Amino acid sequence: APFVWRNVAGGDRVAAKVENGRVTRFGYDSYPFMIFEPVPWWWSSGWLLPLWIAALAALALTVLAWPFSTLIRRCYGVAYGLNGADAKSHRLVRIAALVALVAMLAITIVVFLVAGNLKWAVPAMDGVIIALRLLAFVGCVIGAVIGIWNAAVVLRSDRRKLAKLWSVVLAISFLIVLYVGIVFHVFGYTANY
Repeated sequence: APFVWRNVAGGDRVAAKVENGRVTRFGYDSYPFMIFEPVPWWWSSGWLLPLWIAALAALALTVLAWPFSTLIRRCYGVAYGLNGADAKSHRLVRIAALVALVAMLAITIVVFLVAGNLKWAVPAMDGVIIALRLLAFVGCVIGAVIGIWNAAVVLRSDRRKLAKLWSVVLAISFLIVLYVGIVFHVFGYTANY
């Protein structure tokens, strides 16, 4: 048939729907429940995935810098140096980065487990999936608010330019993680994603 191809060795078929000379969707016999469609540019993993990975890397660097900076300060006997709103935003942004990072990595692990072996896609996993989706929502929304607040506090302070730049990078990273979570339905209160 037009736009239907069959594997001569195995018999599986691939079918495409074409409208106005463009493929609008296609599917495989092997996965009849999966229909592949083009996505709008703002939903394309072609640019969102690298951006999301970069954002998670920035959050991870912030989380990793936390114990290292504490150990270095203790080793050399240097005082913390921040107080008031600077100290509060500095601590809160690190906690928010940890929560957002843990939530996103846990969800990614669960998705890979389910995609790799459908034995993980059982009703017993519903509670875990719901808990992770709620944690990601809370962590990413609150993280974005804290990230923006931290950037505002740091930009108004007399801290070094590198600290100001990093606060902006963190705010943008939180917003990217939040955007990816919204676009890919990571957040929610059900096991349906």
